[in-house]
Amino acid sequence: MFGAKAVYTSGFDDVEFVVAEHDIADMEYREHVLQVAIYNLWMIPSISSGIAARVAMMEHNLSGFDVLALQESFSSYREPMFDTLSDDYSYRTGVVGGDSNAMYDGGVVTLSRYPI
Repeated sequence: MFGAKAVYTSGFDDVEFVVAEHDIADMEYREHVLQVAIYNLWMIPSISSGIAARVAMMEHNLSGFDVLALQESFSSYREPMFDTLSDDYSYRTGVVGGDSNAMYDGGVVTLSRYPI
């Protein structure tokens, strides 16, 4: 999966991304266990860098769970990513605050293999 950590803790922190292979076949299936991943996408236009490159890597690494709770999905790249993920996650909530007239919506969405 992906990991990130702040190298400094004030002002404009340097963020270090650690990319590791995520083999879906290695995920153990256990009956009556819901596998949930919560992930901050860091898709903030004009602040986040390399959004397109990160989205290309994320699509594969976000599969294999039962439920995904995604945060900071503000970029226009989110809809194509959600469309790609819909092969694994047939159910999806609307983006929190997506119908408001604000400059940014809530950026939070849940995708699931099961009806929500």
